[in-house]
Amino acid sequence: MIAFALLLVFTSGTNYAQLFGRKEKENGSEINYEIDDHSTKVGELKTAVVNQLSPYKYDQTKVTYFTYKPFEQLKQVEIFFFQKTEYKMVFNTGAVEKPISIRIYDKPSDYASRTLLAEQENASGGMFEFTSTELLENLKERKILDDGMSKMEADDLELKKVYINYYIPSKPKETKEGEKGETIIMKTKAAMLMIVGYKNIEKSNCSIVKAPPHRRSFFNLYFCHQINQG
Repeated sequence: MIAFALLLVFTSGTNYAQLFGRKEKENGSEINYEIDDHSTKVGELKTAVVNQLSPYKYDQTKVTYFTYKPFEQLKQVEIFFFQKTEYKMVFNTGAVEKPISIRIYDKPSDYASRTLLAEQENASGGMFEFTSTELLENLKERKILDDGMSKMEADDLELKKVYINYYIPSKPKETKEGEKGETIIMKTKAAMLMIVGYKNIEKSNCSIVKAPPHRRSFFNLYFCHQINQG
């Protein structure tokens, strides 16, 4: 089991929100700190990512927020796939201060036998994408090569969910002296943006359900899947 905790970071030079004079309690004492909040650009970055989805339709947004720590961290996001539906996951690392590594697995981090489906090492300042079809083909290939599975058996494999692992590098603790001689702790916040799109739903066999706007695409995909499965 990987003993990390997960983080996200934001990389855009001097264009970030900086909060001054914030205070919090630590062991009963009042601590002064400043925050370099790079996550504020997530809204701006989202437009570019959504445009990258075409011809896939928008399904959901997953934003992972984090604060850098003096140790490495791991953040895990679970994504569900439904049969007969193809997905595209578009990632934007425009909000990371230090490059991070992204790895996609078929099982969560507490499984020793999980299979690596795709990875992007030292990502920062750009976009990249993976499709569910690509990930499934990688799973089949790894099962044949690593586990000795026959091609016939591998062709029957399905990929119902994947686990996105963000590996966040450490950042040394930083402090500075305030105007009154007090110690101010510097914190850096960031975010990793992922947007998921879908296509290939058999619309003739689907019924549209009423659901909250932020969950509508999820419910429609679910019911389409259930109806198509008969």
